[in-house]
Amino acid sequence: MVSLSHLQSLLSISSFLQIPLNLITIASSHHKGAIVMPKKYPLEFKKQAIRRYEKGESIPALCQELHISQSTFYHWRKQYHSIQTSAHTYTPAEFDGLVRRLQKAEHKLSIIQLSGYLSKVPLQDKLATLEHFHNEMSDLYSVHELCEIRLIRYCSFPS
Repeated sequence: MVSLSHLQSLLSISSFLQIPLNLITIASSHHKGAIVMPKKYPLEFKKQAIRRYEKGESIPALCQELHISQSTFYHWRKQYHSIQTSAHTYTPAEFDGLVRRLQKAEHKLSIIQLSGYLSKVPLQDKLATLEHFHNEMSDLYSVHELCEIRLIRYCSFPS
């Protein structure tokens, strides 16, 4: 027999999770009437739990209230906990994408540098390229950025 407290717990969990009651079951007798949660949780439920965590609620308290394991919550946190910078808030997926793009760009740059091709280009050609970028694309590239790419050993490019 299910106690009144279990039924109240089921109703509050069902409404918070936005999961129909028929997906939440009462375990068989060997679990002594424990609440068994569904194997899959709605995405919005996961994000709502993470938002509560971000607002300061403790993980143990959330896990107890929501009847989920801490390892499940830590997995969700890894997936959905936002990464805050001064300019933007990134989802973990967006941040991982940025990290991959950065790694790819750094890898391409190292290949270019290792090729030695840039060292074989005459200085006058390098300066002409820098001057072109400075004159035609100054809104895209600052003098500092142009000097930083190391087309020439010591940057004495006029600003």
